[in-house]
Amino acid sequence: MNRDDFEKLSEDNKGCSLRNQHLDWMNRDDFEKLSENNKDHALCYQHFDWMNRDDFEKLSEDNKGCSLRNQHFDWMNRDDFEKLSEYNKDYALHNQHLDWLNRDNFEKLSEDNKGHALRNQHLDWLNRDNFEKLSEYNKDYALCNQYLDWMNRDDFEKLSENNKGNALCYQHLDWINRDDFEKLSKNNQCNALRNQHLDWMEQKEFKINTIEQKTKEAQAYAQRYNLNFNKEGIYAYRNHDKFGRGQYNKTIFYEAGKYYSDWRCDMNLKNENSFGLGIFPKGNTIVFVKYDDWGVAIDRKEGKARVKGILIIDNLIEK
Repeated sequence: MNRDDFEKLSEDNKGCSLRNQHLDWMNRDDFEKLSENNKDHALCYQHFDWMNRDDFEKLSEDNKGCSLRNQHFDWMNRDDFEKLSEYNKDYALHNQHLDWLNRDNFEKLSEDNKGHALRNQHLDWLNRDNFEKLSEYNKDYALCNQYLDWMNRDDFEKLSENNKGNALCYQHLDWINRDDFEKLSKNNQCNALRNQHLDWMEQKEFKINTIEQKTKEAQAYAQRYNLNFNKEGIYAYRNHDKFGRGQYNKTIFYEAGKYYSDWRCDMNLKNENSFGLGIFPKGNTIVFVKYDDWGVAIDRKEGKARVKGILIIDNLIEK
């Protein structure tokens, strides 16, 4: 559907096409001609890489919210953020990548928006002292979503029982020994077994493979689902949206030609949804998995596997 076809549609059908068609010809002038309602649909479902600061400022408050939820604004700086309503700051913290968000900017946020930032932004300045200043509620978000590589045994012992569980589920605690394990509650021992690498324990449920075994399993997976492979790794698929975002974290934009990894690749076959990057025999994004990054095949029915790293080859969603 081109511009001329679109212009002939009724107002309602324009809305339907904006929600369901990929109109890559739609520029700033086309957008300005839309009704306020259809601007809303366009901002929610179309990708406008031409939308700059001036375009954003012209939008209604509601449409600013729609654009913050669904568009990628790499121009948004500290001053732009401060102009937003509290409501739209929430959307920006959820969906935009605000790499200028340092310690001082974070302190200016409301308590709720600190939580949104901890869930969705990458705050690499979050050290022990900054963590201690957080509310118990926001410590929870930090433990679940930030990588706190400074967390040692003493830091862990200060946590509440619930947050110890979050730390065991989401942080990499390579200092946990047999004595540390024995002190944990039964529930948190389970969390440690599922998510931590306890090399002092004989792990019968948790696979630790050599490169030879990984290669053999990855090639078997590729052959089972008729996927291509070579001497370095296998090709598989993922499902990303039209902006290159995955299913779970909408602040990560997977770009063709770039490598992405997750150190927390859970090798437990019983955990269908866990740490690591999911790959499938079918999808709209082609990825390459090196044999050393192979993890474990989870579901023979859907063909899901979990791996440590992927190289994005191509996004097929617009082709």
